[in-house]
Amino acid sequence: LPALFCLAVELDHALGHQEPHWKEFRFDLTQIPAGEAVTAAEFRIYKLPSTHPLNRTLHVSMFEVVRERANRESDLFFLDLQTLQAGDEGWLVLDVTAASDHWLLNRNKDLGLRLYVETLYVSFQDLGWLDWVIAPQGYSAYYCEGECSFPLDSCMNATNHAILQSLVHLMKPDTVPKACCAPTKLSATSVLYYDSSNNVILRKHRNMVVRACGCH
Repeated sequence: LPALFCLAVELDHALGHQEPHWKEFRFDLTQIPAGEAVTAAEFRIYKLPSTHPLNRTLHVSMFEVVRERANRESDLFFLDLQTLQAGDEGWLVLDVTAASDHWLLNRNKDLGLRLYVETLYVSFQDLGWLDWVIAPQGYSAYYCEGECSFPLDSCMNATNHAILQSLVHLMKPDTVPKACCAPTKLSATSVLYYDSSNNVILRKHRNMVVRACGCH
């Protein structure tokens, strides 16, 4: 009969205190009997309401740590992404089945999970633009950041150029850099503002909000 295993976090720690926020979690998989097949695995974390503006949008990404490196960032494998508002409260559920499959096949490769919370709120007040921008006072623009390590999985939205660049980087790491994580889809934002003649203008500005990222 199917069984449900609940594994508590063995170790968790924050990786830095500035945005974007990273947190690492590790688990003890020895509680799962050898030979058992895991059909699905979820990571659950309870989110309390934020003290930030409640309408601020957050992207929460989950990665498997594939390889740890001494002098640079670890190699990560993307698992799942959830989008929510800063004011939301409740259980956040992320699919980590792929990571559990990897760990059960290679139990000595359990390097943990990394949770990544990202946003970029552009405040027109902070930019000193409220003397001509009427509304909004700011917006969530987001940004892209992440490791584009070979092999580039399909979930990384990699271009053919990025795939070839990654291959050449493996052969000539001191000459050719890795592919970069960059926006692959952008959307518009409407802004109400005064023009140079003091006319009130409502205009939809293109390419203002990041909607998707990939390796380029």
